[in-house]
Amino acid sequence: MSQECVQPEKGANIVKGFLSSFSYFSVLPLRAKDVTPNKEFYNVMLFTMPFVGLILGLITLFAFSLLQGVFALPYAAFISAALYIALYGFLHLEAVSDVIDAWFATLSGKDAASVMKEPQVGAIGAIGTTVVVILKIAAITYLLINGNTSMFLAAIVLSRFAGIVGLGVFDFKRGGEYTLRLNEAATFSLIFFAAVFYLSLLVFPLHLNYVCTLTAFAVLLTLFVLYKLDAKFGFVNGDCIGFAIVITEIALLNLGLLV
Repeated sequence: MSQECVQPEKGANIVKGFLSSFSYFSVLPLRAKDVTPNKEFYNVMLFTMPFVGLILGLITLFAFSLLQGVFALPYAAFISAALYIALYGFLHLEAVSDVIDAWFATLSGKDAASVMKEPQVGAIGAIGTTVVVILKIAAITYLLINGNTSMFLAAIVLSRFAGIVGLGVFDFKRGGEYTLRLNEAATFSLIFFAAVFYLSLLVFPLHLNYVCTLTAFAVLLTLFVLYKLDAKFGFVNGDCIGFAIVITEIALLNLGLLV
């Protein structure tokens, strides 16, 4: 598509990219109409991905505060944790299933890309995804019970920020059109401004040194996961990014249980 075909009025796609980020990364009823995606659109959409996670986290905490007055604390925390997963539409869990299926399929010589394209989920992928969901819900439940809401929000934001870094570091030529556009949007300047913005938000509830340590851990873990997947499959795609975000988020949530 030529550059002339994707040029809406100046700045129009900023709002549309913001709304589309919510519509793609969550089940919140926010939609952009008459979208003509261009570089500006994808830049905004990628930049706001952690912000969408933050909003979902705040909605979860609000629901938890209400449920505490109705149910016992552990059950209120459990429902809230399940609500958080539902709020982002189980988006990355499909990626977890695909990556797990592909990983084990390669052990028997099958092509990872072909396995990922299959519409059905294999038995191993289903079991692995179930384990991931249990680990995530359990960690969030205990964080909420212990009142460590700051770490809950930090895990959500930093895992998604680390996903942006991963998009900027690795080559996603084997990914779909949408992943390729986000890959192109993940420039050094976008990553830098995203780091400044989201770390500034997290400094309020958490200490600066702690936030920087968590950020470094999240980025290194995400890059390590993507490196291992790239070495195993010979490529990384959107499923790999989704898988890395989930693994990093779970790791951060469990770190919160240790402090």
